Amino acid sequence: MLFPILASASGSSLPKNTTGNSFDHSSSYSSATSNDGRYILLKAAQFNTEEDVFVSSLTSTESISLSGSGEYYIVQFSGSILEEWKQDLRDTGATIFDYVPNNAFIVSMNSSVKAEVESLDSVQWIGLYYPSYRISPSLSSISSEFD
Repeated sequence: MLFPILASASGSSLPKNTTGNSFDHSSSYSSATSNDGRYILLKAAQFNTEEDVFVSSLTSTESISLSGSGEYYIVQFSGSILEEWKQDLRDTGATIFDYVPNNAFIVSMNSSVKAEVESLDSVQWIGLYYPSYRISPSLSSISSEFD
């Protein structure tokens, strides 16, 4: 599974990613987008961060947020990720979670931290991490069978 399930309203947060890369490479992304640093590749959504961002039809208008912990974002770096860039991100007060292809991480931060992250030279793009991004497309097709 690409992302752990959040405990609803319990105040718990996503566990830190200790494996480095939890991306399932068996997905059917085209070779044109799989290595293109402009694309974010989630199981439920793929989009080019230099164009209008795709938002799943299941997307609510709010990102995932747990009380007191800020909101969850996808932070995309400007190239292959350096450990120094990740440390710069942590130094702002952001909490890094799972890797997202290409060159991105799910990050928890509040608005003041987000402003600092936006000023980092290594950061190419920041976008909200919507709850629908966590829903596997296979679950959507299963639920429609029961309607």
